Amino acid sequence: MKTKIAMAVAHAGLSLFAGETLENECMRIHFAGADEGFAVTAIVNKVAGNVRFVTRETKPLRGPLSDLWKLEMSGSNETGKIIHYSISNRTPARNKKATRKGSSLCFAFEGVQLRDGELDVYADVSLPKGAAESEWRIRVVNRSKTWGVYYTIYPTLHGVARNGEADFLQPGSRLGWRLRKKYDGTGVK
Repeated sequence: MKTKIAMAVAHAGLSLFAGETLENECMRIHFAGADEGFAVTAIVNKVAGNVRFVTRETKPLRGPLSDLWKLEMSGSNETGKIIHYSISNRTPARNKKATRKGSSLCFAFEGVQLRDGELDVYADVSLPKGAAESEWRIRVVNRSKTWGVYYTIYPTLHGVARNGEADFLQPGSRLGWRLRKKYDGTGVK
């Protein structure tokens, strides 16, 4: 799966970051360290004067809201009922590492624990020289005989805009889209 992130929305406010960083003339992408699953902590538009358009919000009892990827797993119980549960870059894994390859960061999550079995996730982010957009790719190697990957969200970006300040394009179930004007963050139906 490949996704391109273009610089479209911007909000001010820049703070200190720990972990990995990708940077070119147009943008800077900050990631947390391995202990936080290399969550995206900020994307900064350098062309617009270092304006930040992904924020690292925190909520009481939930902690930081930034992440990198999320997988919805699907399987069935003993009676045949279909059940789902989610895992993310914060799910325990045998090994989490980041490797820099030129203008890319390659994040490996090996031995991610499932309820029965495990899987590996390889998430790559590229920011070529002079590019105004980044490229995001994810690959999942599932070794579970019980659980399948139902869907993937990558990248998982939070705090792109404050509630009520931006429009939101909601994916539809039939490959259509729904434009939600001045989306207030109350959830989608």
